[in-house]
Amino acid sequence: MFSDTAQRVLQLSDYAVRLAAARDWSYALAREVEKSQATLNGVAQDPASDAALCRYAADALESLCENLVRLCALTDQASANAQALAALPLKFFSDNEGAADDLEAAVLSLAEATSTAETQLAELAQVVAEACGAVNEMRRPAQIG
Repeated sequence: MFSDTAQRVLQLSDYAVRLAAARDWSYALAREVEKSQATLNGVAQDPASDAALCRYAADALESLCENLVRLCALTDQASANAQALAALPLKFFSDNEGAADDLEAAVLSLAEATSTAETQLAELAQVVAEACGAVNEMRRPAQIG
């Protein structure tokens, strides 16, 4: 029982690290989107640009950035929760009735949250790359530099 509990606590630590990495990745992607928003603002100032297309792109980038920031906050909270649980002494889980079951439930929940966050971030990274690339293509050659 003790070694199983220790193994579960180690899993919590692993999920905490992976969720923190997901948080950092989400933040980095949001920063990329913000840079593209600034670029798009410059493109929109050009009288030769398509105003409707710029508004559509700005709305899409804003939504993408909001989703990334939300994911950043969620992964940060999940990582903090996993760290807090992992910091509890092993004795806590063996001495408190139901704590071992709660630990198991937490590990399963964090496993799913971690997997989902990593999968979503991989997909969002592709969307960010495509969106940022599209914004860069909207710039006229004179605006590049």
